[in-house]
Amino acid sequence: MGSAGWEEALSRMPSLLAEEALDQAYRVIEFHREVHSLVEGTGEMLEVHYAIPEVATKACEPEALQEQLKIPTPEEVQYVIDALFKVKILTGNVGYLRFDMVADAEVVRAVGPQLLDLVWNKLISTDA
Repeated sequence: MGSAGWEEALSRMPSLLAEEALDQAYRVIEFHREVHSLVEGTGEMLEVHYAIPEVATKACEPEALQEQLKIPTPEEVQYVIDALFKVKILTGNVGYLRFDMVADAEVVRAVGPQLLDLVWNKLISTDA
């Protein structure tokens, strides 16, 4: 492969990594949706068969479960952020931020706090 071929392949790599990260984020979100129906069924069984009905009812409240199911693992968040965002501090304390793809609002909402910590907080104290 000539140098032009390598350059073209290298120029597409960040985009491919970003697409892979976004695909992974969608798989995680879909997994959490599937888990929701499994947990609902388990909750129904708990309500019918558990010895202490109040505990069973509280354990399977949809609002509490919905919040728990939307939280990706730290490893999943780290993977998405690392693939979507490139952050560097250049010579002269110049902050560099590159992102090759914008994720859906649902994905950004899920990784928001970690995004601030891993991306924005690195750049906030730079001079430019």
